[in-house]
Order: sequence, then C-alpha cells, then structure tokens
Amino acid sequence: MLLIAAAVREEIVSLGHAGWTPLPPLTVGRWPVQRWRTPQGNVAAVATGVGVDACRQALIHLDTRLDLSGILSVGTAGATVESLRGGDICISERVLLPPAVLAPPAWLVERAGRAAVRAQGPPWRFAPSLTSIHALADAESKRAAAEKHGVSWVDMESAAAGQIASRLAIPWLSVRVILDTVEEDLGSVAGQSPGTHRFRLHPGRLRAVIRQRRRAREAAGQLVRALSVLVPEILDEIGDAGRPH
Repeated sequence: MLLIAAAVREEIVSLGHAGWTPLPPLTVGRWPVQRWRTPQGNVAAVATGVGVDACRQALIHLDTRLDLSGILSVGTAGATVESLRGGDICISERVLLPPAVLAPPAWLVERAGRAAVRAQGPPWRFAPSLTSIHALADAESKRAAAEKHGVSWVDMESAAAGQIASRLAIPWLSVRVILDTVEEDLGSVAGQSPGTHRFRLHPGRLRAVIRQRRRAREAAGQLVRALSVLVPEILDEIGDAGRPH
C-alpha cells in the first residue's frame, strides 16, 4: 500500500478527483484513512496532523495495519527563494531537519522527473528543502532558512516521513506545492506570532484570509493533478515490495 500523508485533510480532500477506484475507508487508531485501487496498485491517504511529532506517531501506527510499501509526504510549503511562485510543484532532492539530512531514493526522484515531463500545469521544481519544527510564516525567517541551509522551500512534516520510511526500509518522497512565496508574510495575513501555530483573525484582514484559503484550495487541486501523474510512475516501480523492480 502506497501511503499519501498530509498534515491536514484539506490538502488531500481532492484526491477523490484523481480517477482512482474508491475502496472502503478504514480507521486506524484516531486516523481516518481513505483508500483507492489503481491499475498499478493500491493507494491510501491520511491526514497525520501538523508537525514532525504528529507525523511520526501517525505513520508508526498506520504501518501496523496497512503494510506500507512506500510513503509520499505531500501538502503545501512556503518558498524560501525568489524563483519559486505560488502553485509550483516541489520535489525534495534531500530534506534537512537539522542536524539530520535525509535523501529519498535516487530512482524515485528520477521517476518524479519523468512524471514532470508529462504533467500539465505549474512547473515542477527539484531542490533541497527544510522541515522546520516551527512555522516560518514571515519573509525574514524564510530568507534566513535559505541562507543558512541552502534550501528552496520549507514544510513541517517531510523529514518525519523520511525518518519513518528509512526505519521501515521502504521508499519515500516529499511532494509539495508552494502556497506562499518568500515575499509573503502569512503572519501579517492571519495575525500569527512568529514561531507559533496559533492564528487569530485581526479586524480588517478577512479579505486576506479568504484569499489565502482560496489559494489553499487551488493548491490542493494542483497537488492532486501532480499526484495523478506521479503515483502510477511510483507504483509501476515499487509494486507490492516497496523497492524498484
């Protein structure tokens, strides 16, 4: 079973439009799991919760029921370099969770490159990324991450998926879509204090919040379109064994 793991349900809710055949859903512990059958193999999707600890805990429990053959860590990300724009599809060549550096299998990154050639829509970017234990919501912290670590985008779960996949000896890949560019300050949109996960709506910012939520829905749709091309490539390779044929 290839598992697609996102932080929140909104990032994977559109997977029902990928054209896969639905299977009965499961509940593993407190995590609802959606499942599909494709011509190349079976796929599951779960919202693990935000952050590395939540992701690790969910994936450990899920493997006991689903017998995972691979993990895709998916969702939105924040750009840390000027060249990335909203909607760009991002494939991590390696993921930093300082001081650790995790690298997905080279053959899996190569497969993503093949999928990118056929995919329509936003460009696919291949570069190192950062998994942060704190939300980097402001432009200053995102630029600082790029300068310090040499990364092009940041999320909060990918490294955890890589750690668990490595422990299980199965392949993994991080696939993200850019939600906020490096110039955009999400804290100024939603009133977030830097380094926290709490958002509170400030008076007069309702339009900005609505616009951001609309962009999040668009990003989820772009992610599903990318996965509809990428997932068959991966399943063709790993089959049920979790390793290339």
